[in-house]
Amino acid sequence: MKFNLKKELPLLLLSTLPAVFLAFIWNTLPAKVPLHWGIDGEVNRYGSKMELLLIGIIPIILYALFLLVPLIDPKKRIPAMGNKFYTIRLITAVFIAVLFTFIIYSVKEESLANPNYLFIIIGAFFVLMGNYFKTIKPNYFVGIRTPRTL
Repeated sequence: MKFNLKKELPLLLLSTLPAVFLAFIWNTLPAKVPLHWGIDGEVNRYGSKMELLLIGIIPIILYALFLLVPLIDPKKRIPAMGNKFYTIRLITAVFIAVLFTFIIYSVKEESLANPNYLFIIIGAFFVLMGNYFKTIKPNYFVGIRTPRTL
């Protein structure tokens, strides 16, 4: 697979969105920020704002990992999937960007206003991916019917 900047730019922008948002609000965050909420939306754990850097970096690492997967595919089936692998990457990038931006916003506000938003975001991701996985042929990296699980 060749690197196509026109196709990769939206994914790269989505992957950097949480880090950019975190950098934008970094100076307004207190030294101790909420990092874990219960099911009712109450804060269970506070921590250093340096721990938030992981939330800003994970989407970028995931983007790099998705770039690496076709290169280490032992049977080179990922390029044969055509546009399906790109669609999976796009759905995942949108999900991670929305989820992590929502988490950073909740940290900034020091409150998880409505925990049901998280359930909606995660549920929508599973519905989209679940419907899409039916069309994927077995391969080494994507789906449930990978050779290692069979």
